[in-house]
Amino acid sequence: LATLLILFIAWVWYFGVRTAPQTGSPQSTLEPSELVQTVSHTQLGDYLADSKGKTLYTTTNDTTLESTCYDDCLKVWPPFLAPRGKEFQAPRKELAEKMNVTERKDGSKQYYYITRPLYYYKGDKGAGDTNGHGISDILFVARP
Repeated sequence: LATLLILFIAWVWYFGVRTAPQTGSPQSTLEPSELVQTVSHTQLGDYLADSKGKTLYTTTNDTTLESTCYDDCLKVWPPFLAPRGKEFQAPRKELAEKMNVTERKDGSKQYYYITRPLYYYKGDKGAGDTNGHGISDILFVARP
């Protein structure tokens, strides 16, 4: 009986405690097959992420659809690019008028939301990381 109790406690810990969301952890509201999803974060609120949950950012330096991030900037802030040769389709009806692609100087197509091109941050290693938020007070998670 003691052995069963120990096994039960171990099972509950492994499958219950280990998978419980941490404070401040993001909770996705859409299926991961979507191009862009809305993620809810307990400290940052709602923000946009790609289909794998990687955070998307905007910069206040981009005031139009044209990106200002080139050269060294791209090493830290890679653009969220559309696949070459594919026509853009908004992932969800409510994004149809807010999201599209804009052409970069090199001819690649970068997704934008409203009027701001979208970027990743090199310092984010996985889904839910928001390490780029607030950098230099010009880079922020993209708000839906």
